[in-house]
Amino acid sequence: MRIGSGQRRGGAPFLTQLLTAASLATALVFSPSSAGLSLPEDLLQFEFNHYTGSFGVDVLYPAVSVQKQITENLSVSGRYLVDAITSASMRSRFDVDGVTSATTQSSGGDEHTFEEVRHEVGGGIARRLGSGIGNLHGIYSTENDYSSRSVVASISYPLWDQNTELHAGLVRSWDEVSPVHRDWTRKKDLTKVRAGWTQVLTTRMIAQVNYTRTHMTGYLSDPYHVVSILDLDRQEVVNYEAVHPDRRDRSAIGMSMKVKSSDDSAVEFGYRRYWDSWSVDSDTIHALYQQRLFQGGLTLGLEVRGYSQGRAGFFRPEYDAPEQHMTVDIRLETGRSMEYTLRWSLPGTVVHGLGIVDGTALDLDGSFGFYRRKTTTADWHSRSRELNALVSRVGFRYRY
Repeated sequence: MRIGSGQRRGGAPFLTQLLTAASLATALVFSPSSAGLSLPEDLLQFEFNHYTGSFGVDVLYPAVSVQKQITENLSVSGRYLVDAITSASMRSRFDVDGVTSATTQSSGGDEHTFEEVRHEVGGGIARRLGSGIGNLHGIYSTENDYSSRSVVASISYPLWDQNTELHAGLVRSWDEVSPVHRDWTRKKDLTKVRAGWTQVLTTRMIAQVNYTRTHMTGYLSDPYHVVSILDLDRQEVVNYEAVHPDRRDRSAIGMSMKVKSSDDSAVEFGYRRYWDSWSVDSDTIHALYQQRLFQGGLTLGLEVRGYSQGRAGFFRPEYDAPEQHMTVDIRLETGRSMEYTLRWSLPGTVVHGLGIVDGTALDLDGSFGFYRRKTTTADWHSRSRELNALVSRVGFRYRY
């Protein structure tokens, strides 16, 4: 859920993608033209997101952001969010002794309180570069046992009467992991590059291809995960810390096609192929249909997304003896998932600006989704091979 290399231990790694897609889908599908070449409009936005899953994890994710054009060629932006998790994995962790790896307890914390609260603040600029647009942002995220600093740069440039647009981006993150049951702090670094191509094919059709390459180094394990191994000589179960390789290279290529099927409807199809140096590979397909109703007073969309993943080379359903690399992270196991999301958007004029602001400058949108994942091996703590989750989002955007 963070833009850097970190991943929330108790949360859902797919949540960020869901929320990002929800906020962008309507604009992309109903705008089949070369996008991103104008400076961002003056905008105040508030979002409230919620995730609840069958593994006993709840996530609240409110965020506020603002954009302001300073000059004809320059705009600035800022963003602040709070990421609060209840019943997170710190509650389900085992305190592993640092010498013998023996565990003394199996749970801790309180399911009625926020066990992890993350604060994130970011700011940046967008500037015209000839007929293109360049962006530079900085992000800082902190919580009780994790911190992350990121720099994000990107550029978009049009060609051939703006029917073609080239994109390039770079993310550089420096993270620190400091688990509450350890007296050490370890580092994690990430470098991610992205290249993309958007092509207007007709007045109603647009295609896009993106490639990303990510290089991660440092502490890539989860300090709260425990690998339990039966010691035949001692006739007891001994718990060890999970140990992942200290390097991971990840690659992905994605393709999508957006078609405006009528003046009030549009469809989108996409495919993404992923592979990495841990022998994990995956395929993702998605389809989105959107329809404007009541003369544009309401837009509804339905998205279906399917995902299939292979197993990491060092993942074992069970370990017979300690190995160089060991894990119980179910995200590294063979699995499949499906997501079903209903999206909606309303212009502020429908609700008359809520009686507070000018309704013509206000937009409201949101989504409600159901996610189901099945893995070959059961999750190490919940002992379940199936995760079911509900994800919802409500957003308000005001152009001032």
